[in-house]
Amino acid sequence: MRAVVPRAVGLLAAGALLAGCGGAGGGPSIVERDSAGVTIVENPPLDGASMFAGVGPTPLVEIGALEGEPEYQLFDVRDAHRFADGRLAIANGGSYQIRFYDPSGRYRRSVGGEGDGPGEFRSIYALHPRPADSLWVFDTRHWSFIVLDSAGAFVRTWSFGSGNGFRFPRGVFPDGTALVQGVQLFTAGETSSGLQRTPVDIALFAPDGTPAGSLGERPGNEMFVWTANAGMAVRGLAFGRQLFTVVAGDRAVIGSNDERSFAVVRRTGDIERIVRVAGPLDPVEPGDFDRYVEEMLASSESDELRRMWRDMFDAMPRHDTYPAYSEIRADHAGRVWVADYRPPGEERRMWTVFDPEGRMLGRVRTPDDLRVLEIGEDYILGVARDELDVEHVRVFGLESTGAGGPVEG
Repeated sequence: MRAVVPRAVGLLAAGALLAGCGGAGGGPSIVERDSAGVTIVENPPLDGASMFAGVGPTPLVEIGALEGEPEYQLFDVRDAHRFADGRLAIANGGSYQIRFYDPSGRYRRSVGGEGDGPGEFRSIYALHPRPADSLWVFDTRHWSFIVLDSAGAFVRTWSFGSGNGFRFPRGVFPDGTALVQGVQLFTAGETSSGLQRTPVDIALFAPDGTPAGSLGERPGNEMFVWTANAGMAVRGLAFGRQLFTVVAGDRAVIGSNDERSFAVVRRTGDIERIVRVAGPLDPVEPGDFDRYVEEMLASSESDELRRMWRDMFDAMPRHDTYPAYSEIRADHAGRVWVADYRPPGEERRMWTVFDPEGRMLGRVRTPDDLRVLEIGEDYILGVARDELDVEHVRVFGLESTGAGGPVEG
């Protein structure tokens, strides 16, 4: 997947791109138009894109070890955050802790532990950094935010409550309002077999847990419901379409990977702009469905479960094209990063970066084994597993490509 964009002029100042006709170098331009008060940003196809930034060849900081001090042995890393002063917080799900490290990666302290008391966790889902370097830790068992100060001390707990339906936070706005997305629910005996894609709501909650508005409903993820022997199983459709919701500055970014587009939405629920990338979706190649199934079955825990999943895959409808993308994130500068969908066997992790106005800046290749957890203005933070399946949290620098080079690979 490629794109042609005007020249990038540096990582932190690369927002000064041309819109309208006649982009830099005579290549395809980025066109903005108005449609009933909504700005439509039409970006060129991905073919031939310049690189927006490169990732440093070695980590600036790395935490993780097979043996030695237990504070450096990680298990089930759920999330991580880099503070403004370079300190790191890692949500280590295996120990139900938030671990803190200095800018060089030296261990400092841990907080939390398994339990239901103040500052304890049952199932850490994500970290949401807040002003003054505080952290909001979302726990799916408590269905609450556990608020920690900059040193990790417990401050308070707040929740939008299961009484408001099952919802997961997708980000927190600067004033502390949480953006939350509803969950699709399926009930045995009430849900019919086959492809299901029920609408989910996207709502706002104030930091005292009270409702603060709604951004409306959107189609949820494509799920396949399979009933057999009076039981029911549910899993995502192979190459299924998904809904993504993130916070970018004071706006929400909402996208469904049915097509190469996403919407920037105000907190009133009004769409501010729609960002599009020209070009068709990539076709599913012969044999890719079978490779996908084998990858999924390899993670099954028993022969019986593998047989059930195989029967379920055999009954699934099949897409002719891949989803448009696999993930949306926003960095600390408000830029939107959209990850390519990776077909079976594809190792490269490629992202397309857009400025806050929706104009394509270029492409970034992140390390193939890195699951990205956070993107700063000049760094990427993520977790990777080595050949021994040991988890490592790594921070890489983002380096400007200057004039912009061709996409790697």
